[in-house]
Parts: sequence; C-alpha cells; structure tokens
Amino acid sequence: MSDSEIQDRLQRGELVSGPAGSAYQKVFNALSREPQFVLPPSFADRVMLRLIAPPTKSRDMLWFSAGLAACFVALSAAIWLSGVTVNINIPHAIKDSSGFILLGMLLIVALHLLDRRLVRKMT
Repeated sequence: MSDSEIQDRLQRGELVSGPAGSAYQKVFNALSREPQFVLPPSFADRVMLRLIAPPTKSRDMLWFSAGLAACFVALSAAIWLSGVTVNINIPHAIKDSSGFILLGMLLIVALHLLDRRLVRKMT
C-alpha cells in the first residue's frame, strides 16, 4: 500500500494495519492536537519586519578591519624603525628546516584526525 493510500484511509477514519499504518496513525494523532504554547500578538509583525528589512551591517567587521589595519601599520613601523632586512631564500630555508616541515605536516594530520574523530562526532 502506498503512502497516499494510507493517508487517504486514515483521513476517512479507517484503521490501517502494519507498521506503516501505526506510524501514520501516530503522526495524524500528533498533528490533530493544538500546540500548548501561545505566540505573542506581535509575532507575525516581527517576522514580516525581518523579511522586509534590509540586513544591517555588523560593526564587528568594521572593528576587525580597523584592528587588522592597526596591526599592519604597527608591524610596518617596527620593521622600518628597527632596520631589519628581510632576506627570503626559500630553497635554503627549506633545506635547513626539513625536520620542522615534517613535524608541521604530522601535526596537521594529527589535528585533522582529532577533528574527524572527536569534534565532528559531537556535532
């Protein structure tokens, strides 16, 4: 028996046997009862205001951008005032720190496994 046939029989008041029929009967019984809570009178108006009103910009992004810019300015000033020269020699740096690169990769894999096994199971 199809779902629509079971629903039609239950709406006519007929009993339907089997696990699907009892499941549909439970759903129909639950839906026939009124909810036990009452919405405030202004609920519909608040929903409509949220749908119609344009989203407001968050001030958090503004403060984050300002802080990031201030950190960049402070870092630039510190480098300029201290006279540090930046020498980027990537092949030499990689050759000398292969152990650190391997350790970094192992830590990334370990964090990935922890995330997959612990964090994602909780959510």
